[in-house]
Amino acid sequence: MQSIVRLLNRRSRWLKIPAAALLILSLCRSAEAAQDTFYVSDYGGTLINYNTPIDATNFVNDRGNTFSYSLNTPSGNWLQGLYDNWSDTRNFMNAGEMDCTTGFRFDTHGSFGYKPAASFYNAGLIFCGTNTGGNVGVYINASNIVNSGTIAVGFNGLARVGGNNLDFTAGTMTVQSLQQNNNAGISATGLTGRDTNGDWVPAFDLTANSALSSGPIFFNLNNSLAYFDLKSPNATNHIVRMIFLQNNSSNTVPANVYIDQNPADVGNGTAHVEWVGPYISPATGQPATNYLYLTDDYVQGSRTNILGYISPGVPNNYTFTETTAPVALGAPVAPSPVIPPYSVTDPVTNNIYSYVNAQLIGTSVSLSSVANGAMTNLPGRVEITASNELNLSLTTMLGMNYLLLKSTNQFDYDGQSLIASPYADIYLGRTNGTLAITNLVVASIPVWNGTVQAWSTRWFATDSSGATWDCRALLVMDTLNPVTAAQQQDFMLYSSNNIVVSDALNISRTLSLNCTNLLVSTNGVGNGSFSLEGELNLNSPTMFWATSLPRLRCLTNNGAIRTMNFTKFGTTALPYLAMVNTGTISNSAGTAIVSGDFENDGGYFSAGSGSFTVQSLTTTITNGTILAKGVFTNISDSLVFSGSSLQVGNSITLVVTNLLTDLGPTNGNRWSLGAADPGFGIAPGLILTLKPTAGDLLGTTITNIDVGSSQVLNIWAGQDRGYSNTGFSDNAAIGQLVLDARGPTPHTQYIFSGTGASNAMYVDNLQLIDYSTNHDASYNLTSIQFSNNLVIYYAQAMINGVSVAEKLNHKNNDHLRWVSSYAGQFSSVALVYPDGSTNLVNAALASSSDIDSDGDGIVNSADPTPVFLPSQVAFTMTIVNRPPLSARLQWTTIPHATNFIYFTTNLSSSVWLPLTNFDNFYYGANVAVTNSAHVNWFVSPQTYPGPATNVWVFDPVGINPRYYRVAVQSWLTYPY
Repeated sequence: MQSIVRLLNRRSRWLKIPAAALLILSLCRSAEAAQDTFYVSDYGGTLINYNTPIDATNFVNDRGNTFSYSLNTPSGNWLQGLYDNWSDTRNFMNAGEMDCTTGFRFDTHGSFGYKPAASFYNAGLIFCGTNTGGNVGVYINASNIVNSGTIAVGFNGLARVGGNNLDFTAGTMTVQSLQQNNNAGISATGLTGRDTNGDWVPAFDLTANSALSSGPIFFNLNNSLAYFDLKSPNATNHIVRMIFLQNNSSNTVPANVYIDQNPADVGNGTAHVEWVGPYISPATGQPATNYLYLTDDYVQGSRTNILGYISPGVPNNYTFTETTAPVALGAPVAPSPVIPPYSVTDPVTNNIYSYVNAQLIGTSVSLSSVANGAMTNLPGRVEITASNELNLSLTTMLGMNYLLLKSTNQFDYDGQSLIASPYADIYLGRTNGTLAITNLVVASIPVWNGTVQAWSTRWFATDSSGATWDCRALLVMDTLNPVTAAQQQDFMLYSSNNIVVSDALNISRTLSLNCTNLLVSTNGVGNGSFSLEGELNLNSPTMFWATSLPRLRCLTNNGAIRTMNFTKFGTTALPYLAMVNTGTISNSAGTAIVSGDFENDGGYFSAGSGSFTVQSLTTTITNGTILAKGVFTNISDSLVFSGSSLQVGNSITLVVTNLLTDLGPTNGNRWSLGAADPGFGIAPGLILTLKPTAGDLLGTTITNIDVGSSQVLNIWAGQDRGYSNTGFSDNAAIGQLVLDARGPTPHTQYIFSGTGASNAMYVDNLQLIDYSTNHDASYNLTSIQFSNNLVIYYAQAMINGVSVAEKLNHKNNDHLRWVSSYAGQFSSVALVYPDGSTNLVNAALASSSDIDSDGDGIVNSADPTPVFLPSQVAFTMTIVNRPPLSARLQWTTIPHATNFIYFTTNLSSSVWLPLTNFDNFYYGANVAVTNSAHVNWFVSPQTYPGPATNVWVFDPVGINPRYYRVAVQSWLTYPY
């Protein structure tokens, strides 16, 4: 034995020990200076089954050396079977290879018992029971741990690593057998037996597109394909092998059928079903494929022992195999629409059958097979705990059933590791900066997931000619996926400021993100990420978003957030400062958002009877989707809803004080409400509680659905500005309002009411479909009821696609009023006039066969220029000395038009006054008409019909300058 200082000095010419490791070794206590160190062998040496206890402060296995030991696998506590034949050793260093049939225990023990070692350093290879499996593993407990090499644990083993500072940079830790085989487990129930009931008739129960097993299973395929192989060794012996397959995974997982062909052993080949599972790796963007095979020997293996099982729940005639490359089985068998003549008229009795219901899982054993069904009791575990700091940069961890990562103080990571585990608990923290969860855990494990059910039997029959039929049938039904989603039981992160989630996380028990800012990112295909986006999937109704993120103030979701309960984003006591969603947010019971700023460019989906409520200063919904089975409520100072879809089962309520806009008629919102049946009585519908200061919804189509069991109350706060185009500006005007009453009368009814003494709803296009089209003989709509304080002004009205704008005008006690001068996005038609100009005019007015808008004697529907346009007014002003010095105001008008002149002395003012003190009104050949009977209007005395003509008035020039404008209003309803 030699001291550690002398040993390192003697071998420093070739032993390259990292500076960190030298520092670790220098921590030896001075009191132990007399204790020897242990050196395994010279370079390239091997030490096997060294039984002498290693009593040394420092253990060093040099580069090129092999330290190997064989132990029997213990039946008790796994720690009892680990190699720990060193005493008072405080520092472990391995740069070579270490093997043990059960594994190693690296900590310090002596007469005092066990305590953490000072350091552990591995830059080589450590194999712990990789050839034995079972109750094996590795246990490392040291203040400072560095692993840049490989630690491999055997099948279903356990690796437990704990200490103060852990550095796994560029290191590897695997549960080796699972990783090498790439196979998961099967949780199955099976049944074998003999059917003696005599109630199964293959002639009727096995067809080209259906198949039914014999009892007691009664395994039923109602949409299957039939495959056959018929062999006849001679004229009196026939062997028919059948497979009936119902592939419920057919859209994503195609299946092939093979039946062995062995000329030397006619008819004794087995049946195979192959499933091909293609998928795209998000990290590389490249395709990959998993293959699954079910092989059945048609219960030949169970004929002598019908109760035999090759594994728990799987009868011994079935074999499941998973591969990443196809197995050479020859040419697949094509499905056949023709049934071979195998059947006989009598029921089959005494046939041996075998049934399996197999659940393919991502672990080597199912949770139901371990104590308390707890994932922390699964074999094949890796547990890593750091009390101070954990570094997993460039780390590889594969093959385990369960992974524990715990470092709540300081977690260091570069986002370039490969860590895969079907189940995990993760507790990580960072005391400063940003904690990024990027490529920390894979989204899915490339092993099969889903179910395969199979029933197999064999029977013999004799036909009328005396020929013997050896009949073998396999019935298979599946629902499969070539990958298995990884799951996290507890996922708990701490950051003083920011957390970024770029991995797809499926959390089953506890979520805790202790941070002020959260970003759920999007990744895309082929950029090196394990998932297409960051996802937070809270897969338990007992996990609540608000309590899981108690300090959150700013949320940006570009990926996916899914919950299973009513979800609150911010509260009145602690509202978010900002919330932005460009991805997907869904829940099973509703959403409530309280945020200073809220923006949705993605999708919100609330299932069940869930509602969607937003309370914010500014709400911006652009090119997004909101689907809620309950109600939608927005309370904000400003609401911008543009190019988006809103679908709610019950009501839409808007409480907007300042700005309500869809950014213009061409920005295409589509809203619908009321598809859910709220029951009998009066139910809320479309509600605007107060008129915003500015803005309209002229690009929005709102479909108001009544399913017929209630009255729908619609309340609107728009101002009543009369038959004026100004009613469609800054008045919460609607592009299209569709009333769709789907239930029969008398239940179907819409109630419209205002919020004050006199309100109005201005609608560009009012559409009536289904039972809302019901009306009486005078065309009063019987499905609509108005309170005295609300009027609907519309520019177009349609019943089942046909304009009824004229017919509905003044109906329902004058609560329906046609504004024929307005030509909006949904109510206009483009007409080309003789001067080459294209003009938008009201479509219902232009198509009228009763109205002559321009007074020329031609009804609008037959007139290529039916409407007198503002461009035709040709308003001019000249100064003339009559005397007195006057402004000569001249314009063009038409018969039976009402003409208005207004003036102002300040163009920046919104107030225009009617001109009442002008001289006589002149028209045609300078003929004057006295205006003394009129104050602010006058009627052209032209005879109907007649052409357009010039008119003018004179206004004496005063001290203050005046600005003028003129309006010509056609007598649109002539001759009415």
